[in-house]
Amino acid sequence: MAHFFRPFITQRKWVLLASLLFFGALAGAKIATYLYHQEMVDLFTPFFAQLEGLGETVFDPNRPLRGAWFLFRNNLTASLTLMLTGPLIVLPFLGLLLNGGGIGVLAAMLFIDGVITPFAFYVRGILPHGLFEVPALLLAGAIGLRTGIQLLRPPSGTARLAVLRENYTHAFRALPALVVLLVIAALVEVFITPYLLIV
Repeated sequence: MAHFFRPFITQRKWVLLASLLFFGALAGAKIATYLYHQEMVDLFTPFFAQLEGLGETVFDPNRPLRGAWFLFRNNLTASLTLMLTGPLIVLPFLGLLLNGGGIGVLAAMLFIDGVITPFAFYVRGILPHGLFEVPALLLAGAIGLRTGIQLLRPPSGTARLAVLRENYTHAFRALPALVVLLVIAALVEVFITPYLLIV
């Protein structure tokens, strides 16, 4: 069990930075949507269109296992992108901001329209699978951020190639934890979350 959590421990400073970006974007986007509703909706329309297309495949009641597999594959691809594009430092930053901001805008839209209560959205709609999916996202983002920042400013006496090799080693070691978390998250999101939302 300790081995499973080791990536979070070794990357704790960077996980904290990733958390600040993700949850800061969530809160900021939610507030901005209350203040500038139409502008924020327009800004995130491509993001929501992509989610809608994904949802049609994931939540097909006739093929739930296929939906869970598709969701896992999508989330793993997104996590690997965050984790391995650290040399292009802007991508991990944007990925964390976009994912956090998207949740914030969606939450505000649903609350404003009276579609769902905050309790139902966060506790029933996000928390069950988010307990697994969000830590995976933050860990992947943390490794991507660390890679990019350390390539810009390498630790004293360390070559950039050595920095890249070390961080990709961390990424490889974190992969089993990411896979386990994302498998559980996909199964919970497909088989449990929809039923919690209709209770």
